[in-house]
Amino acid sequence: DWTSVIGQEATEIPVTFSTLPVASSAALSTNDSSDEDAIDVIVLSDRIPALSVAVSSILTNTQKDVNLWIVAARASQVETELPQLLSKFSNKKLHIMDVDDVTHTLQQSGIHPVWSWPEYGSSQTSNTWRGEDTVHMAPWDGDTMHYHKLNHLRFYLPYFPEFANKERLYFMDDDVILQGDIASLSGARSRPGTVMFGLCEAWHWNGHCSHFEPGVEDLRHTATLYLSKPTCASSSQQDCVPPNYRQRLLDRVRQITGQTLNTGEPAWNFGFVMFNLTEWRKSRVTELYHEILRDSYAHHVFPENSLSYGLGIPFLALAGRVQCWTEATQLTFRDSLGYIDQLNDVESSGLPADFFDGAFVLHWSGRNKPFARGNLVHKQLRSPWIRAASRAGLAQLLPEVSAPSVEKQQVKAVFLTQPRSGSEWFMELLDLHPEICAS
Repeated sequence: DWTSVIGQEATEIPVTFSTLPVASSAALSTNDSSDEDAIDVIVLSDRIPALSVAVSSILTNTQKDVNLWIVAARASQVETELPQLLSKFSNKKLHIMDVDDVTHTLQQSGIHPVWSWPEYGSSQTSNTWRGEDTVHMAPWDGDTMHYHKLNHLRFYLPYFPEFANKERLYFMDDDVILQGDIASLSGARSRPGTVMFGLCEAWHWNGHCSHFEPGVEDLRHTATLYLSKPTCASSSQQDCVPPNYRQRLLDRVRQITGQTLNTGEPAWNFGFVMFNLTEWRKSRVTELYHEILRDSYAHHVFPENSLSYGLGIPFLALAGRVQCWTEATQLTFRDSLGYIDQLNDVESSGLPADFFDGAFVLHWSGRNKPFARGNLVHKQLRSPWIRAASRAGLAQLLPEVSAPSVEKQQVKAVFLTQPRSGSEWFMELLDLHPEICAS
């Protein structure tokens, strides 16, 4: 009963979730999708260069037939360009849908996705939205992608009728490439209650050494949920939380989910995941997601452009139900590569420069993309993506998306200072400069 949890603030209270029909007029299918043995992979994107290389990396390495499901914000562009770019692959079955058509079908079926709610967008359009319970975002935090329709759509995929009789669905971002056969993951075994395999090894910031390094963070220490941040001393302070934030969050999660949040469990990322569709629906994950979103809107907790809203709320809805890929397979998965500007981040972590070449999955989550014009990704860190594009016969995309041919010279400096001289303020200011990797 949502009203017992959210109170009178809930405006949409669907009773149950059922399998949703997706409008056939929204789909472009290049093959019959009836093959039950085909591997189902879905990508939510309309960035043609990224999307083309991402899905072709699967088709290049996989012998089995692959059902590729693409949901795009501008499906007409994808329908025009993607089939031609993937024409050489005979093992594909391509289906393209528009997010607005999917939205209409969801609503027709009695499910109201978050972007159709009256509250949606309120934190970005009202100067008075932030209140005494609002998290004070860090200076680096803030991106409109966190509340984009396609970001939310991941929580409605288990109800597509195309997957009604499927046990597994692979989801991948468009900044991911596979360097192995996706069929080899079929042997992954999950723990009871697992609804999803996720990426848990990520590059995170080491404040003591001022560089990014690989590892696994738990929910307590990840920057996403702000659980280890100090209490705000003023309304203008950044990167802090309101009084009693931690306890209130734990109490609300326990009320909504019926479970105590284990803050010691690993943080994870969506980049490349596998859904157990049956277990997802059985566990009511989408309903829990809605309820936590309602609570955030009602009490103005997470601004919609915050990482806490875009990934932190999924952490809470899926708490205790996500298993790391590395627990179930012997393969390696490299995530958060978009946070690594320079090769010295790799070298200073004691890792070889070819650390990424043997990985099964590479995910460039973060600000730097290997396909973006003028990106700052070092050529050695960008080379796996270039290699995947070339191998798929998509070399024509490279001149358009390659980084500058001249690498900037790296300079390391040490500043000598003394107490009470403003040095801390000065170093923080340098750290925000776009030409400075870290200070």
